[in-house]
Amino acid sequence: MKRIGPEKIHLLGITLLKANFIPNNKFLKTRQEPDHITVGYSQKSRFDFKEGSVLIILDIKLTGKDQKNNEIGLEGQYSIEFLFSIENFKDFVIESKETVNNKEVITKQVDGILGGTLMGICYSTARGIILERTQGTPFQNRGVIIPVINPNDLLMQD
Repeated sequence: MKRIGPEKIHLLGITLLKANFIPNNKFLKTRQEPDHITVGYSQKSRFDFKEGSVLIILDIKLTGKDQKNNEIGLEGQYSIEFLFSIENFKDFVIESKETVNNKEVITKQVDGILGGTLMGICYSTARGIILERTQGTPFQNRGVIIPVINPNDLLMQD
């Protein structure tokens, strides 16, 4: 198993691409505070194999619901971009060759160990951002704490 050296991972930047609340007329009429919140998420990743950098965009959607699990007309959307540089990135790139239409094609894939580590950093950072940004909002005055998840589950999203 390859070992991740945390000192070789550099988080170069975090950009909040989207952060908004979307109340519809139903919510505006009732101003009902959610009894619980469902969380949906997806991610997009881009790899620069030459430079050893990874760009991850994490999208998180919050939906306010009542006790009967009905939507109350309040949504929140966050899109957060993370830029990483990994010193030993090449150690985690798996190359394979195959022939397609009589041409040799090389495909590259990033090892799941590195992917899971980066996704864990992104998701845990997003948890803090969302908690801070939702305090004092219609979602919950104390802020929304999104659930702890297995970051490897996000790798299956695209």
